Amino acid sequence: SMARALQKYLRTTRQQHYHTMESILQHLCFSITNNMTAKAFLERYLSPGPTLQYDRERWFAQQWTLISEEAVISGLRDGLVFALKCLDFSLIISVKKIPFIKLSEEFVDPKSHKFVLQLQSETSV
Repeated sequence: SMARALQKYLRTTRQQHYHTMESILQHLCFSITNNMTAKAFLERYLSPGPTLQYDRERWFAQQWTLISEEAVISGLRDGLVFALKCLDFSLIISVKKIPFIKLSEEFVDPKSHKFVLQLQSETSV
């Protein structure tokens, strides 16, 4: 029922075409699995912006703890989820593969694309 209430909110704010019921339920499962707060779950659907803001000294001065089911020495791969925890908050990171697109340009001589139009003389005009 929580997902239905969220869908009603998304319809009211005209965001329903961005989020399907399936994607809402997947995000809810992800949030529960990673022990995220309700505010962290709703962040995707509410107005954009960070939930916490710290000055530069605090951000870089803290020690972060890496929490993962994978070994620390294994590389990043698509679908990997891990957490970085600090004293008063944590970041849940979900690794997504970025598609690689290779574009190339090829010169085609315009003279190589000739065609011949043949008319049938049997047709009456």
